[in-house]
Parts: sequence; C-alpha cells; structure tokens
Amino acid sequence: DGGNVAGSLAITSAPDVVFDGGTLDGKTALDLNGTITNGKDSHDQTAAAGAVTVVDPGTASGWKVQVANSAMANDVTGSTGAAAQIQGGTINYTGAVLASKDSGADAGVALDSDSISLNTEGTAAKNVYNAKKGSGVGTWTDTFSKANLTVPAGNAKGSYTSTLTWTLTNTPEA
Repeated sequence: DGGNVAGSLAITSAPDVVFDGGTLDGKTALDLNGTITNGKDSHDQTAAAGAVTVVDPGTASGWKVQVANSAMANDVTGSTGAAAQIQGGTINYTGAVLASKDSGADAGVALDSDSISLNTEGTAAKNVYNAKKGSGVGTWTDTFSKANLTVPAGNAKGSYTSTLTWTLTNTPEA
C-alpha cells in the first residue's frame, strides 16, 4: 500500500502488529496481546494505528477490502516439522470502528464484521469492509483497537513471522 495513489481508488494505510512477551516452550499455550502500529509501508504515515484506510477520489464504483495471511513461519531458515510454523493458532483483530474523514454517514459503506480471525497456518482472503456501488466516495477508515495471538501448547520455541496482505478491489457487495 505504499505506491503512488494520487487520483486512484487505493488503500493508503494498513496496520502492522508485533506480539511479544511470551516464550514458546512446547508445553505452554500462549495468549498474547499485540502492539498495533501504522504499517511501515503505508502511504499515509499520519493514519491512526490499526487503521485500514481507503480513498475513493470520486469513482463511486463500490469497493471491497479483504485481508489474507501467510503461514506464521519460523524466522530460522530451514526449520522443519513442528518448528516450521505455528500450528493451531489464531491472529485476531478486534474492536473495529468504521469512520469517514470527509464524507459523513453513508449507509452504503459497512464493516463485514467488527473482528477478523486468521489462522496461523495461513488464511485465504477474508472480507473486512465494503462500499456498495454508488457509495464509498472520500476517505474511509476501519480502525482496529486490539490485536491478539493465541498459540496452543505443542508449538516449538522460536521467533515466527506472518505477512498480512490487504487487498482493495472495485467489486462491490451486492
């Protein structure tokens, strides 16, 4: 989301999150709160932490934001078996609030849910929020207030990373 967005339908910010404070030992389950920041690759570095921002410069074509994630893989190259990735865990974003910076209320723009859960093994695209055709003009934010990672017992110690991919398409909800 860090490209040139002038005059284009675009995502201008998306959050990053870091989970720390827990140690995997193979025997203990973890439930970690995350620290949400504005994504380092976000075009709009002034966006609030946790914000997924869409700018529609007047297309009113309708649009849809989705998120997918890669497997939460061990940062040590060549890890295999139980050490390769987190199994059975969940990344949760909660407390989503929808707002318009400049357009006021628009019944055609809606959250798909106020929370998103992604599997640590990787998740296909999930709907986040959308604008129906004829709606969504201006700057819109879906801001998550909390991120959480649950990891069941039985996962190998290590440092793990998952990449979230936020996608904007101009395929409106029906």
